[in-house]
Amino acid sequence: ESRYFFTLFVFYILLTAVQAVVARGSFHWNEVMVFRCIVIGLCSPLIWTRKLWYHWLATAAVLLCATYLLFGIAWH
Repeated sequence: ESRYFFTLFVFYILLTAVQAVVARGSFHWNEVMVFRCIVIGLCSPLIWTRKLWYHWLATAAVLLCATYLLFGIAWH
C-alpha cells in the first residue's frame, strides 16, 4: 500500500502548488514553492522503489524541509 500512500502524498503536494499558483494568478518562485518542488522530487521515486535507504533519506529531507518552514513561519 505504500505505492498508494506516496501517490496520494505527491498528488496532494502538487495540488497545493497548483492552488498557490491559481490564488496568485501566476507562478512565482518563493521559499515554499521551492520546498514543494523538493518534496515532490524526493517523494516521487518512493512510489516505485522499496529501497529502505532511500525511504530514510526522503524522510529525513522532508522532515528538515518541514522543520525549516515551520520555524521560519514562527520567526517571521
